Amino acid sequence: MLNSDDAFGPLVIQDYQQKHSPQPGLRLMETGIGGINIIQEMLLGYEGLVLIDAFEEKLPPGTLRVLEPAVEKLEMSPQQQRDYFADTHYATPTRVLQFLKNIGKLPKYLRVLACEPSSLEPCNLELSEVVSKAIPEAVQLLQKLIGNYFQHHKSGAT
Repeated sequence: MLNSDDAFGPLVIQDYQQKHSPQPGLRLMETGIGGINIIQEMLLGYEGLVLIDAFEEKLPPGTLRVLEPAVEKLEMSPQQQRDYFADTHYATPTRVLQFLKNIGKLPKYLRVLACEPSSLEPCNLELSEVVSKAIPEAVQLLQKLIGNYFQHHKSGAT
């Protein structure tokens, strides 16, 4: 179960699906905290990935930003990789992206639609008011990211 503002991503996806028709070539999914779900999907060969998540950077709560993460391949022995990536069920997005990079399955188009949380307290199931108010703008940003992906994908750009 997601706590407080951790529900940002699933709520953006839900709102997006209510406002937009399904688009060929687009797969929306909610993975909660299960990093293994993202990894399993990426093994199918997707060319783009947009993660939507509460992401703490000590900005004013409700601040939205689109990040283009630079994911470095980790130089580790096979034993070190196994230990580092052993529990992908509770993997952070950073660890999931590093794993995908290490196995050669990280899509070229990678964005993170992030919202600064007000609270990530456990056992609090209510989304904060400031993050709740950011959802409509986040849905618009998601639509732009999807449009940018398909525009670049069709033109052959990365």
